[in-house]
Amino acid sequence: DVILSNGTLTNDDTIVICGMNGPIVSPIRALLLPAELQEMRVRGEFRTVNSVHASAGIRISAHHLEHAVAGSHLRILPRNFKQLNIKAQRELMEQLKDEVQNDLAQALKYVDIGNRGVYVVSSTLGSLEALITFLNEEKVPISGISVGNVHKKDVMRAGVMLETQPEFALILAFNVTVEQEAQQTANEMGVQIFTAEIIYHLCKHFKLYITEIRDRRRDQARDVAVYPVVLSILEEYIIRKKNPMIIGCRVMEGTLHLGTPLAAMKRNKDRTPTPVCIGRVVGIEQEKKEKESVGVDCEVAVKIEGSVDQSHIMYGRHFDHHDKLCSVITRNSIDALKQHFASNLKDGEVQLLGRLKKYWGV
Repeated sequence: DVILSNGTLTNDDTIVICGMNGPIVSPIRALLLPAELQEMRVRGEFRTVNSVHASAGIRISAHHLEHAVAGSHLRILPRNFKQLNIKAQRELMEQLKDEVQNDLAQALKYVDIGNRGVYVVSSTLGSLEALITFLNEEKVPISGISVGNVHKKDVMRAGVMLETQPEFALILAFNVTVEQEAQQTANEMGVQIFTAEIIYHLCKHFKLYITEIRDRRRDQARDVAVYPVVLSILEEYIIRKKNPMIIGCRVMEGTLHLGTPLAAMKRNKDRTPTPVCIGRVVGIEQEKKEKESVGVDCEVAVKIEGSVDQSHIMYGRHFDHHDKLCSVITRNSIDALKQHFASNLKDGEVQLLGRLKKYWGV
């Protein structure tokens, strides 16, 4: 079905249209015009005509149209095409092919070359571009695109993500039908298919899904990620020296969070770092109120609980108020912090993280 917006079509013309597998060139077999006031998408009577003028809705019968891209442009070969020399014919044909494929080519630019991301299926090229724009704004990679109904082959392509990033093993299908075989394959493989007839609903559904995934990952990474912090010990507020220690501290740099592993920042005679890991923060109290986290210049009582291997560590024997305390930084903790909590880092904490990386040699 075509909306003829400019020019004239005859049943002797050869059309050039955009295809998912490349440009389609085919002679017109028949031009079918719907009855007056009849909706083209509704089953009804069509009459065969020799030509039609713009503007009109027309149904075209031709070869190889099963892979045509809905919403793309249609061109015809000039009616004097056969009178041109071979070189001119070849150049003109390539020009028309490039013109009709241009919109699809623009959309394909957003497909990840490593085939990483979600799979997008839409009813028309225009709605496909709208979905791609949304995903691009959300920084969600796209592994593949298609125009038309969801078929088994689409599910198989989306299923590739199950091995590397299962959360992206899904198909966003806008205003299309999911074939029964495709749905069955998706159920067996564990590929999710989100469908909607309104693009806003599809985007909203996907946003909720991604937010859920990110929140779940943040929760899983919470015990691994460690915020950078440096504390000074308040000598006059040493409440308990043995495990679990309760020590008065002032936050010099960064932010102290519950769960932060701490170490005394010691160095040997050569100024080589020799940190003493003393345990993990299990309590923060400020003015008799429990806190989840505290920032720079806050004076708090910190309860530190050591592991079995750290239970022998004592204040006054292994470290004292001359030593600063800092968070224990590892490669895994840095990666988790950057990937899931980078937006929570305050001014100066990135620089502090860099200095602690040098101290810990990671």
